[in-house]
Amino acid sequence: MQDHQIHVRNVAMWVLAMVLGPLGVTLSARAGFGLPMAEAPAYIIYLKASLTAGKFTFGLAGFIVRAAVLILLLILIRKFKPKYLLPLGTAAMYAVILDGWRNVVGDTVYDKTGMRILACAAGIILTSIAAACFLRTDLPQEVREAFVKEYSDEKGKKMMKVRWIYDLVALAAAVLLSLILLRKFETEAVGAGTLVSAALNIPLTAVTGRLIDGLWKDRENVATPQKELEELRRKEEDEKKKSAEEDEIIP
Repeated sequence: MQDHQIHVRNVAMWVLAMVLGPLGVTLSARAGFGLPMAEAPAYIIYLKASLTAGKFTFGLAGFIVRAAVLILLLILIRKFKPKYLLPLGTAAMYAVILDGWRNVVGDTVYDKTGMRILACAAGIILTSIAAACFLRTDLPQEVREAFVKEYSDEKGKKMMKVRWIYDLVALAAAVLLSLILLRKFETEAVGAGTLVSAALNIPLTAVTGRLIDGLWKDRENVATPQKELEELRRKEEDEKKKSAEEDEIIP
């Protein structure tokens, strides 16, 4: 029964993340205040390519960027494992779902300011929920999370630090791409919404995660990547305390 619950949770969290994440990105794009940092480079490429290739989509641009990120991961860790290809399949599905949502919701910026603000808020909330769901499944992750996890494991770095560096590099890449490809600073890709998303994403993800755990039955017995991460952080803190105590003992 417990194994069945774990399996159902894994699938449910993965499906929710794959549905809500692209929807949140779609709404952020319609708001026009800027996308989450990890999505901004792909949006710049889409804006440039769509000028000459009418059928080039945001989803396709996102897939290309995610494939490049996976290649970068292999270069940095100098190692290849078959499991590293799984996030590429997730990226392909994410791209299809993203383009599907854009066909349903629309792909242009809202005219009214009120609608833009609502879309921006909804986008931030939905992408945070999706992140919390991804943390609660061990099925193939989104490329960003896969990169952060694998690089942290291979290099012995803290996941939170690697995640922040990843996002900041993505932000810098988006700004450079905007200036190079579009010859201007594109606020639809990087703007106030990007900064608000960066500030609220982690707190909202944590709150959403607690709500999910509170609603899920037998949550204390269900192993999740989030709990594994928390256990790893506890171990790191214990090791630091132990090291500090030893330093005090040794004159």
